Amino acid sequence: MRKNGIRIKANAFLGGGSRSSYFKKEIADILGLEAERRPLRVAVFGAASIAADSKTVTACLESMDGSVKKRVFLWTTPKICEMTAVDWSPNARTLDQLRDLEIRKPVEHEEVDVLIGRDYYEELLLPL
Repeated sequence: MRKNGIRIKANAFLGGGSRSSYFKKEIADILGLEAERRPLRVAVFGAASIAADSKTVTACLESMDGSVKKRVFLWTTPKICEMTAVDWSPNARTLDQLRDLEIRKPVEHEEVDVLIGRDYYEELLLPL
């Protein structure tokens, strides 16, 4: 994540099942992103939709090696999900589907900071 020369390493979850992309409010605040307050309605599989007060921000997502950069529109939320980031790097060479990817260790706090939804999923994955 980058804004005004400030760069933050973040754990991203690629969630093609989500229609939109989300960003932890805490990181948006650290980056000083200007946010617009907007109502958000979230529908979870098997449950009724939930109305939430949210903000939207525009930020730049960048891969660790800098080869992929994309300006994105994100909804802010206090927490993305209950999952923690997994360190796949020790297994990368033994799993066929990961063998050709350079996989980095997650950021130390192991929380998911960004959920990349269907709105940017393919656009960000295809260059990889």
